[in-house]
Amino acid sequence: MAIFDRKTLAIQAPSQNDPAIVLKVSDTGSQTTPLIAVEDPVTGVRRDATAPSPPWQSGRYYTPIWGSTGTQLLTSNQLRLACFYVPNQVTLSRIGAEITLAGEAGAVLRLGIYADDGTGQPGALVVDAGTVPADVAAVVETVINVTLNPGFYWVGGVPQSCPTTAPTVRASLSGAITANIAIGTATPGAGAASVGISKSGVSGVLPTPCGAISWGSGNNTRCFVKVA
Repeated sequence: MAIFDRKTLAIQAPSQNDPAIVLKVSDTGSQTTPLIAVEDPVTGVRRDATAPSPPWQSGRYYTPIWGSTGTQLLTSNQLRLACFYVPNQVTLSRIGAEITLAGEAGAVLRLGIYADDGTGQPGALVVDAGTVPADVAAVVETVINVTLNPGFYWVGGVPQSCPTTAPTVRASLSGAITANIAIGTATPGAGAASVGISKSGVSGVLPTPCGAISWGSGNNTRCFVKVA
Protein backbone atom coordinates (compact mmCIF):
# COMPACT_ATOMS: atom_id res chain seq x y z
CA MET A 1 0.00 0.00 0.00
CA ALA A 2 1.30 3.46 -0.86
CA ILE A 3 0.13 6.58 0.95
CA PHE A 4 0.88 9.98 -0.50
CA ASP A 5 0.27 13.54 0.64
CA ARG A 6 2.14 16.81 0.14
CA LYS A 7 4.88 15.91 2.60
CA THR A 8 5.11 12.13 2.91
CA LEU A 9 5.23 9.09 0.66
CA ALA A 10 4.92 5.91 2.70
CA ILE A 11 5.28 2.35 1.38
CA GLN A 12 3.79 0.12 4.03
CA ALA A 13 3.36 -3.59 4.66
CA PRO A 14 -0.28 -4.77 4.46
CA SER A 15 -0.27 -5.93 8.09
CA GLN A 16 0.86 -3.93 11.12
CA ASN A 17 2.30 -7.15 12.52
CA ASP A 18 4.53 -7.63 9.51
CA PRO A 19 8.09 -6.69 10.53
CA ALA A 20 8.83 -5.23 7.10
CA ILE A 21 10.18 -1.70 7.14
CA VAL A 22 8.34 1.45 6.16
CA LEU A 23 10.10 3.80 3.77
CA LYS A 24 9.17 7.44 4.16
CA VAL A 25 10.34 10.27 1.96
CA SER A 26 9.53 13.54 3.66
CA ASP A 27 10.15 17.19 2.94
CA THR A 28 9.66 19.36 6.00
CA GLY A 29 10.04 22.57 4.08
CA SER A 30 13.05 23.55 6.18
CA GLN A 31 15.56 21.37 4.36
CA THR A 32 16.76 21.67 0.79
CA THR A 33 17.45 17.93 0.64
CA PRO A 34 14.55 15.56 1.44
CA LEU A 35 15.08 13.20 4.36
CA ILE A 36 14.74 9.51 3.56
CA ALA A 37 13.89 7.66 6.77
CA VAL A 38 13.48 3.94 7.37
CA GLU A 39 10.99 3.13 10.12
CA ASP A 40 10.29 -0.16 11.89
CA PRO A 41 6.46 -0.38 12.04
CA VAL A 42 6.56 -2.48 15.23
CA THR A 43 8.97 -0.43 17.35
CA GLY A 44 8.49 2.88 15.56
CA VAL A 45 12.25 3.46 15.61
CA ARG A 46 13.47 5.57 12.69
CA ARG A 47 16.87 6.02 11.12
CA ASP A 48 18.11 8.17 8.29
CA ALA A 49 18.62 5.92 5.27
CA THR A 50 21.22 8.39 3.95
CA ALA A 51 23.14 8.63 7.25
CA PRO A 52 26.94 8.94 6.90
CA SER A 53 27.54 6.65 9.90
CA PRO A 54 26.22 3.31 11.20
CA PRO A 55 23.18 3.34 13.51
CA TRP A 56 23.88 3.99 17.19
CA GLN A 57 23.27 0.95 19.39
CA SER A 58 21.60 0.60 22.78
CA GLY A 59 23.96 0.47 25.76
CA ARG A 60 26.94 1.97 23.93
CA TYR A 61 28.79 5.23 24.47
CA TYR A 62 29.47 7.61 21.59
CA THR A 63 31.66 10.66 21.27
CA PRO A 64 30.36 13.05 18.63
CA ILE A 65 33.87 14.13 17.57
CA TRP A 66 36.67 11.67 16.90
CA GLY A 67 40.29 11.92 15.87
CA SER A 68 43.13 13.75 17.57
CA THR A 69 42.72 14.47 21.28
CA GLY A 70 44.69 16.52 23.75
CA THR A 71 43.88 18.88 26.60
CA GLN A 72 42.38 22.35 26.69
CA LEU A 73 42.25 24.94 29.47
CA LEU A 74 38.71 26.29 29.36
CA THR A 75 37.53 29.85 29.94
CA SER A 76 35.09 30.56 32.77
CA ASN A 77 31.50 31.04 31.55
CA GLN A 78 32.42 30.35 27.92
CA LEU A 79 30.14 27.76 26.32
CA ARG A 80 31.80 25.66 23.60
CA LEU A 81 29.69 23.50 21.30
CA ALA A 82 30.58 21.02 18.56
CA CYS A 83 28.27 19.74 15.83
CA PHE A 84 27.45 16.03 15.58
CA TYR A 85 25.11 13.82 13.61
CA VAL A 86 22.63 11.30 15.03
CA PRO A 87 21.91 8.62 12.36
CA ASN A 88 18.86 7.03 14.00
CA GLN A 89 16.28 7.76 16.66
CA VAL A 90 17.84 7.16 20.09
CA THR A 91 17.16 7.86 23.74
CA LEU A 92 20.24 9.10 25.60
CA SER A 93 20.74 8.18 29.25
CA ARG A 94 24.16 9.72 30.03
CA ILE A 95 26.31 12.67 29.05
CA GLY A 96 29.79 13.37 30.32
CA ALA A 97 33.34 14.59 29.82
CA GLU A 98 36.85 14.17 31.22
CA ILE A 99 38.45 16.70 33.57
CA THR A 100 42.22 16.31 33.18
CA LEU A 101 43.27 19.14 35.52
CA ALA A 102 40.97 20.35 38.26
CA GLY A 103 39.66 23.87 38.41
CA GLU A 104 39.41 25.80 41.65
CA ALA A 105 37.33 24.48 44.55
CA GLY A 106 33.64 24.46 43.64
CA ALA A 107 34.24 24.59 39.88
CA VAL A 108 31.62 22.80 37.77
CA LEU A 109 31.10 21.97 34.10
CA ARG A 110 27.55 22.45 32.81
CA LEU A 111 26.73 20.09 29.91
CA GLY A 112 24.02 20.25 27.29
CA ILE A 113 22.74 19.54 23.78
CA TYR A 114 21.22 21.92 21.24
CA ALA A 115 19.33 21.16 18.05
CA ASP A 116 20.74 22.58 14.85
CA ASP A 117 18.57 25.45 13.64
CA GLY A 118 18.70 24.34 10.01
CA THR A 119 21.37 26.86 9.05
CA GLY A 120 24.39 25.09 10.53
CA GLN A 121 24.40 26.61 14.01
CA PRO A 122 22.83 25.76 17.39
CA GLY A 123 19.22 26.77 17.91
CA ALA A 124 16.73 25.39 20.43
CA LEU A 125 18.00 23.83 23.64
CA VAL A 126 17.28 20.09 23.74
CA VAL A 127 18.62 19.39 27.24
CA ASP A 128 20.47 21.26 29.94
CA ALA A 129 22.02 18.31 31.77
CA GLY A 130 23.03 20.35 34.78
CA THR A 131 26.54 20.36 36.20
CA VAL A 132 29.26 17.81 36.95
CA PRO A 133 32.20 18.44 39.30
CA ALA A 134 35.17 20.15 37.66
CA ASP A 135 37.30 20.63 40.77
CA VAL A 136 38.71 17.10 40.59
CA ALA A 137 40.52 15.30 37.77
CA ALA A 138 38.18 12.50 36.71
CA VAL A 139 35.84 11.20 34.02
CA VAL A 140 32.48 12.63 35.04
CA GLU A 141 28.97 11.98 33.76
CA THR A 142 25.37 12.71 34.67
CA VAL A 143 22.01 11.09 33.99
CA ILE A 144 19.75 12.42 31.23
CA ASN A 145 16.62 11.13 29.53
CA VAL A 146 16.15 12.67 26.11
CA THR A 147 15.08 11.22 22.75
CA LEU A 148 16.79 12.49 19.62
CA ASN A 149 15.48 11.99 16.09
CA PRO A 150 17.94 11.64 13.20
CA GLY A 151 19.66 14.90 12.40
CA PHE A 152 22.33 17.41 13.38
CA TYR A 153 22.85 18.54 16.97
CA TRP A 154 25.39 20.51 19.01
CA VAL A 155 26.92 19.21 22.25
CA GLY A 156 29.29 20.79 24.72
CA GLY A 157 29.80 22.41 28.07
CA VAL A 158 30.59 25.59 29.95
CA PRO A 159 32.82 25.85 33.05
CA GLN A 160 31.14 27.80 35.84
CA SER A 161 31.89 28.92 39.42
CA CYS A 162 35.58 29.22 38.55
CA PRO A 163 36.46 32.91 38.11
CA THR A 164 40.12 32.32 39.04
CA THR A 165 41.04 28.86 37.75
CA ALA A 166 38.92 27.07 35.16
CA PRO A 167 39.32 23.32 34.58
CA THR A 168 41.36 21.70 31.84
CA VAL A 169 39.49 19.03 29.88
CA ARG A 170 40.16 16.22 27.45
CA ALA A 171 39.61 17.95 24.15
CA SER A 172 39.04 17.16 20.52
CA LEU A 173 41.75 19.07 18.71
CA SER A 174 41.29 21.15 15.59
CA GLY A 175 42.39 18.19 13.48
CA ALA A 176 39.51 16.02 14.71
CA ILE A 177 36.80 14.85 12.33
CA THR A 178 33.45 16.58 12.70
CA ALA A 179 30.66 18.03 10.60
CA ASN A 180 31.49 20.62 7.94
CA ILE A 181 30.86 23.67 10.11
CA ALA A 182 31.53 27.28 9.19
CA ILE A 183 34.48 29.20 10.64
CA GLY A 184 32.98 32.65 10.10
CA THR A 185 32.32 35.14 7.32
CA ALA A 186 35.75 36.75 7.04
CA THR A 187 38.64 35.31 5.02
CA PRO A 188 40.26 32.67 7.27
CA GLY A 189 43.65 33.55 8.67
CA ALA A 190 46.75 31.42 8.19
CA GLY A 191 46.32 28.01 9.80
CA ALA A 192 42.70 28.71 10.77
CA ALA A 193 40.89 25.64 12.07
CA SER A 194 37.93 24.93 14.29
CA VAL A 195 35.82 22.11 15.66
CA GLY A 196 33.00 24.24 16.99
CA ILE A 197 31.60 27.53 18.18
CA SER A 198 31.65 29.47 21.44
CA LYS A 199 29.41 31.79 23.44
CA SER A 200 30.62 33.88 26.35
CA GLY A 201 28.77 35.05 29.45
CA VAL A 202 26.93 31.81 30.23
CA SER A 203 27.03 31.84 34.03
CA GLY A 204 23.78 30.01 34.78
CA VAL A 205 21.38 27.70 32.94
CA LEU A 206 21.96 27.26 29.23
CA PRO A 207 20.16 29.84 27.08
CA THR A 208 17.42 28.87 24.66
CA PRO A 209 17.61 29.53 21.86
CA CYS A 210 21.37 29.58 21.85
CA GLY A 211 21.49 33.07 20.35
CA ALA A 212 24.56 34.96 19.17
CA ILE A 213 27.74 32.89 18.87
CA SER A 214 31.39 33.27 17.92
CA TRP A 215 32.70 31.07 15.13
CA GLY A 216 35.94 29.15 15.45
CA SER A 217 36.25 27.99 19.05
CA GLY A 218 39.36 25.95 18.34
CA ASN A 219 39.61 22.88 20.56
CA ASN A 220 36.37 21.63 22.12
CA THR A 221 35.56 19.55 25.18
CA ARG A 222 35.35 15.92 24.04
CA CYS A 223 31.90 15.13 25.41
CA PHE A 224 30.36 11.67 25.26
CA VAL A 225 26.81 10.36 25.41
CA LYS A 226 25.32 6.94 26.13
CA VAL A 227 22.36 5.36 24.36
CA ALA A 228 19.80 3.87 26.74
